[in-house]
Amino acid sequence: MENLYANYDYRNQLYYVTAPQDGQIAKARKAGIGEMVKEGDMLVEIIPDKIKYAVEMFVSPMDLPLISKGQKVRFIFDGFPVIVFSGWPQASYGTFGGVVYAVEKSVSSNGKFRVLV
Repeated sequence: MENLYANYDYRNQLYYVTAPQDGQIAKARKAGIGEMVKEGDMLVEIIPDKIKYAVEMFVSPMDLPLISKGQKVRFIFDGFPVIVFSGWPQASYGTFGGVVYAVEKSVSSNGKFRVLV
C-alpha cells in the first residue's frame, strides 16, 4: 500500500499537458516518465474527433477563371468499386461532390494554382 501511495505521490508532482483539441492520439513522439521536452516540441499526433476531409487539386492558369469560391463541383475518379467487372469498364468509375473552399491567388512551384474543395 505504501508503494502504491508513493507512486501516486510521485505522479502528482509531474506536469500535465493538455491538448488544444479533442481527438485520439495516433502516434506518440515523446513517451516516458521524466523525459525532457523543449518548448515547441511535437509530443503526439492527434486525430481530431470531427474530421473535415478536403481535396487538394491544382488547376492550370487557363482554367482558373472557371473556378470560384463557393462553387459546387463534382469529381470523377477511377477505381470504384475495387473489383472491376470485366466487360463493364464504365462501372469502374465513381463520383462525389463538393464545394470550392479556397483558391490560392499565387502560382505554386508546379506552375498551377492550388484549389481546396
